[in-house]
Amino acid sequence: MYQHILLEKKGGAARLTLNRPEVFNALNETLCREIQQALKEISEDKTIKVLILTGAGKGFCSGLDLKSINIKDATVSDVVKDLFNPMVTWIRTLNIPVIALVNGPAVGAGCSLALAADMVVANENATFGFSFVKIGLIPDTGISYFLPRLAGSLKAFELFALGKTILATEAEQYGLVTSAIKEEELEATVDKLVAYFVSAPTKAIGFIKKLVTESSQNSLLSMLDQEANFQEKAAHTNDFNEGVAAFLAKRKPDFKGQ
Repeated sequence: MYQHILLEKKGGAARLTLNRPEVFNALNETLCREIQQALKEISEDKTIKVLILTGAGKGFCSGLDLKSINIKDATVSDVVKDLFNPMVTWIRTLNIPVIALVNGPAVGAGCSLALAADMVVANENATFGFSFVKIGLIPDTGISYFLPRLAGSLKAFELFALGKTILATEAEQYGLVTSAIKEEELEATVDKLVAYFVSAPTKAIGFIKKLVTESSQNSLLSMLDQEANFQEKAAHTNDFNEGVAAFLAKRKPDFKGQ
């Protein structure tokens, strides 16, 4: 079904792997459209409770494939709006957590995709490249939204304007990475997170994701209202009833994600 991605579903989790390892999973039109389609498919599958986004081979994603997308023959804004932006929108609007497993270089738009995730688990030797300016372009694919909010405006300007590349360990210090760990520990760490989210109250996790996203744009009063609204919805889920019952019975809750 897919040419440049691998989509695996197992035990309530989905794993979307960018699969152009020969070019460090650089983004061409086919890959972008397949990512969009896969994310849409995942959004419609109510059995999926968590998504892992990663890259095949030695890289996460090296950004725009300049050899396959000739930006001189296309309107650049159309390429960004049609191919890149929908991927970020899908990641942020999925009602499940997205974990970016960054196994190697995440460059340009590839870095943007990683930072769009809810959690970023990275090989400590992986790199994050903010290299747009190196070819005379500006940051895109949502990274001008994410980076200043994660690292602050001063650090964001430095990384963007100097086109810097940093190790995952440094990215962790700036709040861009949840965990920067040894390569041999990556899969086990992600497996533990997957196991947690598969057995967690999925709807509550989805509401938490929305609150965190909206908090950077809204006032305290707005967020107080949103908390009340989402709390009302959470209190009408079966998982809330199970959580209360388990608490009173002093047992571990058996959440179903409903």
